Amino acid sequence: MSEASGALSHTRQFISPDQVHIYAPGAILAEGDTGQSNRRRVFFRDYRYAPSTVIAPGIEGVQIVIYTHGSTLMKRRCGEGWKEERVRPGIMSLMGAGQASDWEWPDQIDVSHLYLSSELMADTAASAFEQDYRKLETMDVLRLTDRKLLVLADALAQELRSPGEGGNLFIDTVASALSLHLIRRYHHNCQAADVKGAGMRLSPAQRACVLDFIDANISRNFKLAELARVSGVSEFHFLRCFKNTFGESPHHFVLEKRVRLAVRRIHQTNQPLAEIAFAAGFSDQAHMTRAVRKVVGLTPGAMRKS
Repeated sequence: MSEASGALSHTRQFISPDQVHIYAPGAILAEGDTGQSNRRRVFFRDYRYAPSTVIAPGIEGVQIVIYTHGSTLMKRRCGEGWKEERVRPGIMSLMGAGQASDWEWPDQIDVSHLYLSSELMADTAASAFEQDYRKLETMDVLRLTDRKLLVLADALAQELRSPGEGGNLFIDTVASALSLHLIRRYHHNCQAADVKGAGMRLSPAQRACVLDFIDANISRNFKLAELARVSGVSEFHFLRCFKNTFGESPHHFVLEKRVRLAVRRIHQTNQPLAEIAFAAGFSDQAHMTRAVRKVVGLTPGAMRKS
C-alpha cells in the first residue's frame, strides 16, 4: 500500500459502524444493535472477508474485532508505522474511537465486529471512575488475547445475534461490564479519582431540577449525561455531587424510585404487571421482578396475591 493511500485514510471524516462495509466490503452474516431508542450504544456485525486491502476512516465507537474462523497474517496501520500479527479464532484486535486505519490480509477470514459507542464509554468512565472519557486514550492492540474480554464480547455478540427473553437487560449489563473492563485494562490516563471536591453537593435548585427530571422521565431509559445537563455540570462532576447529596449513585437512586413506583401500583391498581414494568422504566417484566424481589423480598406476583 502506498504512502499516499495511507495518508488518505487519516483525512476522512468519522463514520458510523453500520457504514464500515462501504470501506471494507464483505459478506454480512449477522448483525444487531441496541436500537435507535437506545442510540445504538452497541452495534454488532459478523463478516466474511476475502483477501483485502482496506483504507478505513475513523469510526464512532471503540471497535473490537473477534477473529472467528480462518487464520491470516493481519497487517494494520493506525497513525505511524505498520504492525503485523498472525491472527486466528480466539484472537481479538482493539482500536479506539475516531482512529483511521489501513488493513491488509491475504486469506479469507470470518470476524465479528463489536462497537461500543463513545456515549456508553463516557457513562462508564463517569460512573465507575469519575473520569472524563475525552481525556482517556484507547490502546491500539492488533493481537489481543484476554479471556475475560473474549467471554464478555462473545456473550454480547451472541445475544445481539439471537435476542432472548430479557435481552435488553442482558445486553445493557454485559455492555457495561465490557466497557468497564476495557477502561480498566486498555486505556491510558485512567486514574482513581482524587478527593478534591469531595464535599461538593448539588445546590437546592440543581437538586430540585434533577428530581423533577427523574419523576417526569421515570418510564424511559434516560442516561447519566441527561441528568448532568439538567444540573448544568459535567458528567463526572455531577456524579460526585449527586453521591454527596443523596448518599448513593444516580443508578441506585433511580432504581429504588422505580421499585417504589412499581410496588405502589401493584398494591393500588389492577394494572397488568407488564404495563407496570413499562411505566416504571424497567426493560421488561422480568427485570422488574428481579429488582422488586431484591428490595422487598417478594415478587410482584406474590405481592399482588397477598
